[in-house]
Amino acid sequence: MSKNTLNATAHQRAGIRYQLSVIAPDGAERICQVWKKNLILDNGLARLANDYTWDEAIRAAVVGTGATPTRRDSGNITFTQTGQTVTASAAFFSNEDVGRLLKLDTGEEAKIQAVTDTVTATVDTAREHPAASEGTVWYVNQTGLTAETMRTATYGSGGEDNTVSIVDNQVVRKRTFIFAPVTAQVTLHEIGWSWNDYNSANSLFGRDVLEGGGVTLVPGQQLKVVLNLYIDLSPLSPVVMAGPFWTGGGGEVQLENLGWPSMISPNRYEFETFLGDSTEPFTHPNTGDTFHLGGAKSRKIASRLAYVAGSFRRVWRSQFTLNDGNSTNINCMSLGWSYYDTIYPLLRIRFDQPQTKDSDNALTVDWAMSWGRVLIN
Repeated sequence: MSKNTLNATAHQRAGIRYQLSVIAPDGAERICQVWKKNLILDNGLARLANDYTWDEAIRAAVVGTGATPTRRDSGNITFTQTGQTVTASAAFFSNEDVGRLLKLDTGEEAKIQAVTDTVTATVDTAREHPAASEGTVWYVNQTGLTAETMRTATYGSGGEDNTVSIVDNQVVRKRTFIFAPVTAQVTLHEIGWSWNDYNSANSLFGRDVLEGGGVTLVPGQQLKVVLNLYIDLSPLSPVVMAGPFWTGGGGEVQLENLGWPSMISPNRYEFETFLGDSTEPFTHPNTGDTFHLGGAKSRKIASRLAYVAGSFRRVWRSQFTLNDGNSTNINCMSLGWSYYDTIYPLLRIRFDQPQTKDSDNALTVDWAMSWGRVLIN
């Protein structure tokens, strides 16, 4: 008996854009903050592993009067890196930076693990970066607003207020939040998103500080927030897998069926793995159309493995024993789900030559999904 293992990975990177407006008692609306990006927190990314879908993570909008920043720009101070040691050109680091994320203007990111002194920090990712670069420390370890005053899970009722669409290779979840009228004047300086519609500690998915002097509401006025959660997905076009696979040759892999946003969330308990003889071409994923995999197929449950804290990576495993899925004409393999005998592939591999699974060989298939944030200094 021999055992073969196959691995395939899909990637997700999310960002948030939002816009604020004030609704007067007579219904007139005034936009008071233009579209702005928001920091997705580690706290939010971690909860996607087990507890919430992308959609559930933005169930509620939260606002407050605190002004604690979400980042600190280095200005003219630059950084170099040797191994896991980052050195600043002048005093910059503080002990509070442990757990925060340093992103250089050249694009590299590293989590700060320890601060030796104001010019020296240890990070989680070793690299050689002798060229000096400016950067930003992002406070990704925040978990709540500084001073929460209101939250809401009440949504707008307009036809375009709450939608899911696929635009420019992104799944975009639009949600419109409507807060209750205020009874006393308040100036708001911070905003965030939560999976809870009630005030609770450590329940923030993302956070931002409002620009300028914030937004002031007087009695009778309401805050309206329009949010776009956009998720970059890959691979959205065929990507070569060099192989060789267990019978030789290589193949290509691509995502499909993105018209089912709940199926792309990392917290899904299980999928299925399908071995099939179909040679159907990949469907274009940038549509809401559904694709059913044809041909003869065998299947096994793909169960999720234990999550490694902080990895933002989830693995589902299927195991075909000696008597499972035997065929001399396996042209494709997919991770997906089914409704009776209708098969919906999510991540599919097309082999460039038929693979053979027989009673002399077991097969283990690991499907991985990684996720993170879009972060721009």
